[in-house]
Amino acid sequence: MQILHYLHYPKEEFPEFNELAAQTKPVVKNVLPGEPQEPVKVTEAMTQKFGSVYHCLFAVDYSESPKLLLQRFVEWLKLPKSDALRKPRNERISKVGKLFRPKKIVRQWHTSSHWCLFEVDLSALIGDLTKQFKKWLASPENKKQLKRHYSNKRGKTGEWEDRLKDLAAWRLCREIGQQSKTWIYANEYACKHRKTKPVVVKKGELAQKIPMPFRDAKRTKNSPANQAPMFSDQSEASDAARNAWDLLVDLIPSEFKKPSSDSELMKWGEKLVKLCSKN
Repeated sequence: MQILHYLHYPKEEFPEFNELAAQTKPVVKNVLPGEPQEPVKVTEAMTQKFGSVYHCLFAVDYSESPKLLLQRFVEWLKLPKSDALRKPRNERISKVGKLFRPKKIVRQWHTSSHWCLFEVDLSALIGDLTKQFKKWLASPENKKQLKRHYSNKRGKTGEWEDRLKDLAAWRLCREIGQQSKTWIYANEYACKHRKTKPVVVKKGELAQKIPMPFRDAKRTKNSPANQAPMFSDQSEASDAARNAWDLLVDLIPSEFKKPSSDSELMKWGEKLVKLCSKN
């Protein structure tokens, strides 16, 4: 869970932050190769609604545990900017009513993170706010999201490894071309060129090359994970292509747009190949 930088939020979904984003747009200076670049300052996405009540935009990652999400919320309340907007400690009193309200939640593409717009009364005690945030986390919808994503988390890099796999798989299908059952040919090529690692089976013998599993491969009753194919069917290949393209749309929106169909996706892929070949 983190407060957002101005570049990272969908402007059409949360227009109330557009003015703040325009005012705090950082200037990236040109530096010579090898010289350090100044770090980009993070803008806290907060707009005042009235009095001590603020609209705050967060990215809530459901692959993290509820305990960690609660800890991040408390850390945000204690940040200098958030703490400066609140009353002095000796003037804060316990309040009743809705001190913390979720106003709008938008799911990000292909990730466990959601954009969450919260209405927070900063005049309340931290303990009262955390209780209501914890109650929101315990809602049936959030429990469903946590159950779906938290058990699948594999470290901080797991999500990006999934996207790298999608990009590699999409490129492989693209190079094979517009053939019927492209995913089958892609599986054959990937299995033929599968990475291996040396493993000593018996002491004193030469190491044997054991095939390595693909990213997030699952073992089945008939085969271990290191023999599982890259795609189990056509739908997985299509999902990989769309996930890869949507990642490019998300990272470089000025250069890529979201395709309306699979055929348009392939046309944009061919255009990308031509552009890369020119360079």
